[in-house]
Order: sequence, then C-alpha cells, then structure tokens
Amino acid sequence: MIYLRWDILPSIQMVDERRFSLIDSNFKLFVLESSIPVFNNFLSRVYTLHAKESCQVMLGYDKKHLCTVYIEGVLIEDEYKCLVTVVDVTKCILEKNL
Repeated sequence: MIYLRWDILPSIQMVDERRFSLIDSNFKLFVLESSIPVFNNFLSRVYTLHAKESCQVMLGYDKKHLCTVYIEGVLIEDEYKCLVTVVDVTKCILEKNL
C-alpha cells in the first residue's frame, strides 16, 4: 500500500484538502475507480517481480477526474518499502490528442 509522505506533499496541488491533512493518507483513495485495476496490477508487479515498474492512471477526488499521472515504482531497503515517482502527464496527453 502506498501512503502519502512529507517529501511528496509539495507537488500535490490537485486536491482541495490541506496538505498536512494528507500525510499518511492512502494514495489509492485518489486513484479513480476506473484506474484501480491498473494501479493494483502495477503494485502487484512491483512486489512480485522485484523490478522497476510503471503505469498510467487517472487521479481525482469525489469521483472527478483531475489529472492523469505516470507512476514508476521500485522496492527499496527491506523489500517492503516501495519508492514511487508520480508525474502529472495530463498536459502531454491533451497536446498529443489535438
């Protein structure tokens, strides 16, 4: 399971919550329902293959799509912690579709 930590909070501008109230929140709560299977598959691959994996999912709040993100994850330390990078690719996708 992925939880929001202090080091990524400065990049979170998509939710209307105060940033400090998001600490230790379950990241999956911000993944839109339609993207949950992709996100679950991503996590499963990271933990079973022990390799860097990636996926693209839609994030939102209150069932509203706010952005599309590219996520990369890799296991670190004791293989129970996953280092994750999240990049907002919404603008790139919109430009590509024009």
